[in-house]
Formats: sequence, C-alpha cells, structure tokens
Amino acid sequence: MPTLRSVAPELPSLDLMRTRQFYEQKLGFKTVSQYPDYIIFERDGVWINYWHCHDAEVPKSASCYIYVDDAKLLYEELVQQQIIHPNGALQDRFYGVREFAVLDDNGCLLKFGQRLRNG
Repeated sequence: MPTLRSVAPELPSLDLMRTRQFYEQKLGFKTVSQYPDYIIFERDGVWINYWHCHDAEVPKSASCYIYVDDAKLLYEELVQQQIIHPNGALQDRFYGVREFAVLDDNGCLLKFGQRLRNG
C-alpha cells in the first residue's frame, strides 16, 4: 500500500498580499511561490497554500491543525506577535496534546499542537 507523506492545506484568502505579510511577519513562514490567485508558504517543512476568495464568510469556516515538536516554545513566540485567538491559550487537552490557536488575517483558524502521548 502506498505511504502518505505530507499534507498542504488550501485555505481561502480575502487579500493575498495581506495574507503574505501576516504569514511572513507574524508566523515566520517564507513565500515559496505566488501567482495572481494563489500563494504557497513554507516553514520547517510545513506547507500552507492560499487561494483568493471573494466571499468574506468562507474563511470563517476554514481551519488547519499543525503538529509541532514544542508547543510551549512556539506559543511564546506567537504571543509576542499578539495573534493568539482570544479562546486559544496554551492548554494540555484530555486527548493527549498541548495546543493553542491563532486566527489569521482572513479569520481562518490555525491550531498548533504537540502530542504528549500516543492516542
């Protein structure tokens, strides 16, 4: 059976240039490619793609979960950027992850989690 290797979510952006600034300046991603209606970001082997969207309601229903090796350290980095979701503070969850959440410039929810145990 073939092995799955990675995933690159495609999320909606209301303004690709504003999204580019947010990802580069706030989240530390680099822009890999940009086209008139599409942009690709990468950080530490994690790829996130954005497509241009005209409906302001669409991003509010989009989300992405990113596993990290040290959620506390990344949380401390992103707290300095003042982008933590109001209800997204760092927490250890009953399902075995330490996680927090960020809302991007479009309203897409980004959750970052560290596995604390197998489960």
